[in-house]
Amino acid sequence: MNGRENQMKREKTLLALEMAKRFEFPRDEIQSIEVTPPGPSGPGRIVIRTTRDEQNVKVSDELATGEGATFDTLVTWLEEFAPGQLTKMG
Repeated sequence: MNGRENQMKREKTLLALEMAKRFEFPRDEIQSIEVTPPGPSGPGRIVIRTTRDEQNVKVSDELATGEGATFDTLVTWLEEFAPGQLTKMG
């Protein structure tokens, strides 16, 4: 995949994530992010803990891959957003 294709994929994925937004936190409030990928036994999840709250979001294969992003891509972006705060489960 070339740079232009990567950029288009990222833009499409960001738009899909924005439309499916389930949470929004300032970066400096995030204490930890825990991700579990979807699998045969059910949906995955993302748990974001902040200084004020905890948010749990189910992640289906459709959400993770339906608009061009793989679950691994989503994890990479979460790592970039909150370096050192991410724990991968499963």
